[in-house]
Amino acid sequence: IVRLAQDGRFPMAMPLSTWMPELDEASLLPFTAWHVLTHTTGLRDIALEELVVRGAPRDEVIRRTIELGQDSSPGSRFQYVTFAWDLLGTAVERALDRPLEDVLRETLLDPLGMTDTTFDHRRSGSRRALVQLGEWDGTTRELPAGVDDRARVVGAQGHPRSVRGE
Repeated sequence: IVRLAQDGRFPMAMPLSTWMPELDEASLLPFTAWHVLTHTTGLRDIALEELVVRGAPRDEVIRRTIELGQDSSPGSRFQYVTFAWDLLGTAVERALDRPLEDVLRETLLDPLGMTDTTFDHRRSGSRRALVQLGEWDGTTRELPAGVDDRARVVGAQGHPRSVRGE
């Protein structure tokens, strides 16, 4: 995001609603890429685990994040909100009229030689480490029946997966 801003391709200080009118339609107070990067959007965080386990599609994640709304004014306090990054990614895609993965690959991954990093868990392959959700006491839970072992590289859709060497 900072690289895009430095290159003049995506402004950090413009409200994300510039590209996502659904934020204004939901009466959210305007927040910028800078607010997302500093965890000061004012948004509430949604239940991560349930969405991750069932591989919720990105549009659902975005809709639920917007529906939950804000509990503080942007810039007024720090609160980590996992899915604010999905809002930022969507704004970047719309602003540049390109998929986020293509933008990320062009500006970051390829220059760093990270050729095995992907947003697509189906391309996980044998080089990917398997990940399971765990409890604070160190135990892990079974994933739902029918979940392919490769899908254990879990994350809500739209988050990159990498390999150990990267």
